[in-house]
Amino acid sequence: MNRLLYAPIFGWLTLGCALEIAPEACAQDVITSWGLNSSGQLPGSAGNGVEAAAVSGGRSHTAVILPGGSIRVWGSNEFGNINAPKGSFAAVAAGDDHTIALRVDGSLVGWGKNASGQCNVPRGSFVAIAAGGMHSAAIKASDGAAMCWGSNGSGQCNALSGPFTAITAGGWHTVATRTNGTAACWGWNAYGQCSAPSATFTEIDAGSQHTVGLKSNAAVVCWGSNFQGQCSAPAGPYLRVAAGEQFSVALRSDGRVVAWGLTNGGLAFSPRGTFSQLAAGGAFITVVGRMDADLDGDGMVSGMDLAVLLVSWGTPDADVNGDGATNGADLALLLADWIVH
Repeated sequence: MNRLLYAPIFGWLTLGCALEIAPEACAQDVITSWGLNSSGQLPGSAGNGVEAAAVSGGRSHTAVILPGGSIRVWGSNEFGNINAPKGSFAAVAAGDDHTIALRVDGSLVGWGKNASGQCNVPRGSFVAIAAGGMHSAAIKASDGAAMCWGSNGSGQCNALSGPFTAITAGGWHTVATRTNGTAACWGWNAYGQCSAPSATFTEIDAGSQHTVGLKSNAAVVCWGSNFQGQCSAPAGPYLRVAAGEQFSVALRSDGRVVAWGLTNGGLAFSPRGTFSQLAAGGAFITVVGRMDADLDGDGMVSGMDLAVLLVSWGTPDADVNGDGATNGADLALLLADWIVH
């Protein structure tokens, strides 16, 4: 994430929400990302501050559904990943080098790398989708059955019987949530990534060689490869979970985003805020919501926010820590998020 490193005093009058409008007026659910940006998969000028209805992270690209239903993609375009089709969509799923989307009429469309047929979507009406390494998956609207297509070298397309309510695809395995909340897994299981514990889940996400699940009691449990510590989940409670290539990430009930596993490259950044969505790409994290220190609502913490805070000193208008006033404690939190972000 690019930081604005110039002195915030200059250019105040260009801040649409800084001086003339209270920071609360800028509050909106916008995209914020951090981590590896080797292919431009972090939003930058393409997506910082953009409102999103849904978001998904691939190996090196990000796909979002805008509030009007259209899709925007940025990052690697080696296989045409950013060439999203037109239309109105209800869901999007980014895989290693391909993307699958669910139209509002229940039909599917796929684009990007198709060497294993992972973009050859089946006909029919569907309610949920997933994109993995080189395979894709979906849940049929008619009976809740899972369908998978693409690479099947490890049995990742040999779907178990449903019905299911949700589905996720990892590198070479697939995980679906049954109607009773339990997990069904199939595909490569060399590290136990398909050996789901006996529990009821509200959310599950598959990484490259591991799986992370949010239990109905708000605790997180992970299974599969733990070579990088990606299955050593810290204590919750949590609201959302996601799995990257070799890391896991969760949203705490206090609004803090926490990552574990291979978290170099900025993945350990832990912003405070109110977030509604959480997605993990290959080595990056994307959230939709609002960081507490993002006072101007542009999706990042920068000198612009520091300008807002200084102008609001002594009032509750830029109260980052929620104590009722803007003071040095709020300045410390803002600077901490700015420096690490």
